[in-house]
Amino acid sequence: MNKEQFLHQDLFAVVMLFGIIQSVLLIYLFTFKNKAPFFLKLLGLLVLSLTLITVEIFLSYSGYIVYAIHLVDFSEPLNFVLGPLIYFFVFCACYPKPFNKKYYLHFIPFVLYLAYCVPFYLQPESVKLDAFLSAYQPVLANPELEETSNLDPLFLKRFVNELCLMHISIYLALSLWLLKLETKSLNQYTKKLVRAVVWGMSALLILTLLVKFSFRADLGDYIIAVSFAVSAFALNGILLQSSQLLSEKGIVAEQKVPEPKYSKSGLSEAQKDEILHQLNGLIGKEKFYADPNISLQGLAARIHTHPNYLSQVINERLGKSFFDFIAQLRVEEAIRLLKSSSHQNTPIEVIAEEVGYSSKSAFYNAFKKITGKTPAQQRSSL
Repeated sequence: MNKEQFLHQDLFAVVMLFGIIQSVLLIYLFTFKNKAPFFLKLLGLLVLSLTLITVEIFLSYSGYIVYAIHLVDFSEPLNFVLGPLIYFFVFCACYPKPFNKKYYLHFIPFVLYLAYCVPFYLQPESVKLDAFLSAYQPVLANPELEETSNLDPLFLKRFVNELCLMHISIYLALSLWLLKLETKSLNQYTKKLVRAVVWGMSALLILTLLVKFSFRADLGDYIIAVSFAVSAFALNGILLQSSQLLSEKGIVAEQKVPEPKYSKSGLSEAQKDEILHQLNGLIGKEKFYADPNISLQGLAARIHTHPNYLSQVINERLGKSFFDFIAQLRVEEAIRLLKSSSHQNTPIEVIAEEVGYSSKSAFYNAFKKITGKTPAQQRSSL
């Protein structure tokens, strides 16, 4: 057999090769550099899996697979780790805590399919070569050899594309759902990276769907590999543009479980209850929040407690900072005034002043943040 007849080199092969090299750098950055947190190690494993898949596509597309024929289909089981790795990358970014052993159950499909492929991996070179030809040069394949080999008794390999795409789609949907719910808890650098990865993988999935339904066998896989290569360069570009992503203040900083903010406070639960009771009583009696100069110290003095204790109660019992607490009361009062018949024609700027805002923009920002509407939209909806 003249192996050189299978060799094929063009721009797509070059892009794939440089994408593989770029991916190796990303794997190092995410996995080994600066004591990366666990969610970045998962991203490193995701990039590694995609890189190995791309390596096989590159070798097959360029024809160099004939010099390492036993590598045919070596990366196929890795398609079943992509979905779980994407999801747990997002999950561990949102919840930086030890990886529970039960999560490894999500990788059972990968293990089972890997075991299912073992008989194929043990086949002689003739079978491997025919598998390569069937996928990339169908006119040269030997259909009789494929029929007699009986290496797919459960027809899993025949429908592996559909199974993988469905498997990845489920985990991507879960990742997008988690991304929508929990990204508020992420810092800006982590959020930027997580969104880029999830949306990038979603785009890659859609492209894969189009390719698999448009091309016979694996003839269009080079498009997927080239897209991943371009994605690797894009991801590297994000890292270069945001140097904080790889700084100690960015996502690569070791994520330590913070000590509770008030762990050294001597305030008992009964004392917290009493402070909260006094605070609620004051809210019912007077509109202290309408004072534009209201401060934590001033409010604490009114209920005869220490500012630190009041701040702790607002944080722990109300789940807000002092400023968010005041903003909430002001916006609630503004909504009441907007509904009032006596304020139907009152300019919004005047209402803002009445509830304690000396700045129109500050009032609009707080109102939109809490209600999701502008004051004008709120008034028109009444």
